[in-house]
Amino acid sequence: MCEHLIYILKAMAQIGLEPVAQLALYRLGVRLGWYRWRERAIGRGEAAVSSEPHTDWVALPDPEALRSVAGPDGVAEAISLADEIVAGRYRPFGGESSALRLDFPFPHAHWTAYERGAVQIPFSAAGCPYPDIKFIWEPARFGWAFTLGRAYRLSADERYPRTFWRYFEAFCAAQPPFFGPQWMNGQEVALRLLA
Repeated sequence: MCEHLIYILKAMAQIGLEPVAQLALYRLGVRLGWYRWRERAIGRGEAAVSSEPHTDWVALPDPEALRSVAGPDGVAEAISLADEIVAGRYRPFGGESSALRLDFPFPHAHWTAYERGAVQIPFSAAGCPYPDIKFIWEPARFGWAFTLGRAYRLSADERYPRTFWRYFEAFCAAQPPFFGPQWMNGQEVALRLLA
């Protein structure tokens, strides 16, 4: 108990009272089931999503200018990497090619169950080489979507947006909102939103 109090006091001295209080409130909400209750109160209605691209908030580079900057080798590399994704492979952490899996063969619990440690993630069933959540999170960060976007901008090949939507729909079907390890970290959700 005394060590815990010292830990809290050190945290308040280093980062301030407000962040420590926010963390305490968050952890209390997880323990009391506030987030589960709140999500049920909101409901699981379908969100209206437009199929029209929203490019008015960012100016996309002219494809010809992009090809000029990338050069023939850069264009070939972008197309090659995107073709890997079309074939079901991607390069996690910028490394070796690996299968792009967005579904995992285990039942999902509510994200707060993972957060509390009440449910363990079966890493071996998910095909993870090590028991580390980053191997489950990495494909769902959608970093590979930028590769498809670059290749599409360079080539106008419709396979690339079709591939994105196929994987996106597979992710949505396999990872329902609020359920599974993909939803236990707000930063991971934010990375998907950025992509």
